[in-house]
Amino acid sequence: MIHESAASPSVVDGQILNQLPTHNSEEPLYQALREQAELLGWTIPSESWLYRQWHNLAEIARAYYVEGAASYEARYAPYVPRDFTDLEALQVLCGDHSERDVLVRLPDGTLQRPWLTVWLDLRTGLLWGWHLSLVPSAQTAALAYASGVETFGAQPLSRRDDEFQSYVYTDRGRDYLSHNWDGRVLAVHERAMQLDGGLELICHQRRVGILDDLSLRHLVARGRNPKEKPVERLFKDITTWEENNFAEFCGRHPTVRPDRCRRLDSQHERLSLERRATESPFTTFEDYRASLARYILRYNSTPHQRSTLGGQSLIPLDEYRRLYTTRYEIAPETLALLLMRAEKRRVRKNGVQCFQSHWFYYHEAMAEWKGSDVEVRYSDSDYSRVWVLLPDHQLCEADHPDLHSQAG
Repeated sequence: MIHESAASPSVVDGQILNQLPTHNSEEPLYQALREQAELLGWTIPSESWLYRQWHNLAEIARAYYVEGAASYEARYAPYVPRDFTDLEALQVLCGDHSERDVLVRLPDGTLQRPWLTVWLDLRTGLLWGWHLSLVPSAQTAALAYASGVETFGAQPLSRRDDEFQSYVYTDRGRDYLSHNWDGRVLAVHERAMQLDGGLELICHQRRVGILDDLSLRHLVARGRNPKEKPVERLFKDITTWEENNFAEFCGRHPTVRPDRCRRLDSQHERLSLERRATESPFTTFEDYRASLARYILRYNSTPHQRSTLGGQSLIPLDEYRRLYTTRYEIAPETLALLLMRAEKRRVRKNGVQCFQSHWFYYHEAMAEWKGSDVEVRYSDSDYSRVWVLLPDHQLCEADHPDLHSQAG
């Protein structure tokens, strides 16, 4: 036996939205809704109610649900460039991490493959910002971004009147594996290209003191297809350079490790632990970084064929200089924040606790976020204050009353 019941407004609204794509006027829509109600035993509003709802339907909703996705994209969707020729210089920066195929010697004599974080400008092909580290993270992404701003200038500001927007483009995050000599996994860096942490200081600035609103947006690659991001071609070029220039080239896995790298390792193993730090035949982390810096300079100064620009052969630096006619800046104080240490803390009634169990740092903006987790940034040279990134992306300077008065 079917019992008649009243359908909730949310259920009725959902049924209406489901039926909209197949009905272009209110009368057939109501008939379809009534048939559904009879089947499920609902009591629904009158046809006059639906008539009023139909004519009060927002134009943006009508475009999407009635006229179709194509109409919505053409009339209302935010413009996202799909052809690289539509882009301005530095408008879309593609970022990613890559574990390099070279073993380098650390100060303690151990061997490790370093990680390179880059931001590549999709329009000019310029390798805009980069950072070399031992562990990939959101902070290394921010540091690479800061290096690009310092070297070549910031991304263009949004222009609402022209519907112009700048973007950062990354994948959806995946597990990053780091290996030692025998291929054993040392650490897993999950979702290391997230834009939380350092980059939120730039992507979500809110006119706090020295900070300006840049209004960057985040594009993500579909699924986990690494071939979609143009930066992958850059990493292949760097691998070729490493293979041709470093005896320490180790390949992607120990099973394909070149003989010359194995010979270096034999020499390294014969040394005592104390002598490995200074006499190992492997290049040091710093020497590799210097060689990489020279390679990047050559990369930006030599022509590369761009399939995304109709097969043109372009010199990244020349294209950058031709198209980037207005230099945009970010305050040095803001970039300095990206170089600070970052930790997660919970806001308590007297602020956030840092450094010592009885040290608390407070700002009045933190009051409404009691019990929330926040990011805290600080400098080891000054414990009198910390910078706190609140959940609403507001950045505030919190100080320790006693330490602040001493510093003053």
